[in-house]
Amino acid sequence: MPRGILRNKHYESPEIYENISSLLINEYVPYEGDVTLNYDWLDLVVLVDRSGSTCNFDTTKVCDAINGFIKDQYDNNAKVTTTLAAFDNTLQMMYKNKEHFKELEKDMIFPDGSTSLLESIGVMMKYKGQHLASLKNERPGQVVFVIMTDGEENTSENGWGDSEGGFNKLSKLIRQQEQVYSWKVFYLAANQNAREIGRRMGINEERSLDFDFSTEGVSEAFRCASQVVSRLTNSSLEERTYFEGFTQQERELSMGNTVSVN
Repeated sequence: MPRGILRNKHYESPEIYENISSLLINEYVPYEGDVTLNYDWLDLVVLVDRSGSTCNFDTTKVCDAINGFIKDQYDNNAKVTTTLAAFDNTLQMMYKNKEHFKELEKDMIFPDGSTSLLESIGVMMKYKGQHLASLKNERPGQVVFVIMTDGEENTSENGWGDSEGGFNKLSKLIRQQEQVYSWKVFYLAANQNAREIGRRMGINEERSLDFDFSTEGVSEAFRCASQVVSRLTNSSLEERTYFEGFTQQERELSMGNTVSVN
């Protein structure tokens, strides 16, 4: 069994850890069967970095930004389910598949540890894929996966590390979920070239966003993410197929630059 990336503290249903942990060593099982897709249903996954370097941020304001982003989706869509997780060199599920908005509390985000970025993304994507595959009557027609990090990969293991080919492994997984199952993955990142790192992970460069390494930068990144996801979910099925991502104005705002409005 691989070393434990999974943390139980504060989690409401500890039994899920055994299920997720098995995904670290088992093959991914894709969707099977003819199941109705509900295109008015948004399934949202939010994965946030809480490694030690995030101590530079105001935790209360970061939680407010995350809550604001998630609540916007419930306000703007007919049906929403949300899964929220946080990672450092461990991975903690805050809640899963919530049908109603649930506020993230300040004490659930506590900066600690290093950055198992690739492994955390891979495990959460596999968990979500397995969950969706288990739905037999109806599945969400829209799946959006949002990642926020303030630093680069440095401690992933179990085949997900950079030296273990983790970027290639994750890229194949993300491309499969986007191209076969129409997921949309968004990458919000500081202290790196988000487009370049996102590209290495298989994420469309237009859906990767750099943000300023500050509390204000995190808050603006989630405001921009809310806008871009709203544009996506309010678009037609055909428009979603060709949907790109962040505008230049959003890119400027997330970096703390003043933007003139004509």
